[in-house]
Amino acid sequence: MPTIKQTAQEAAQNSLRFVKNQAKRPDTVGDVTHRALELAHGGAGAAARALSRFQEAIQPPARYASKRTPATRRKSA
Repeated sequence: MPTIKQTAQEAAQNSLRFVKNQAKRPDTVGDVTHRALELAHGGAGAAARALSRFQEAIQPPARYASKRTPATRRKSA
């Protein structure tokens, strides 16, 4: 039995396939759909670049290393 996630992914794939087929039409509907896909594609690229910059910006700083190295630690007796 498919999960909700699988069903949602399948529905999204089917919807995208439908929209892409509409974009192939040689009429006004096809022109408008094609332009909408171009805009969405460009927006997705811009969003990916922005998220990449955001990911780099929120990276936590490096923690300070311990002043003692493993060779200088004392063994517990």
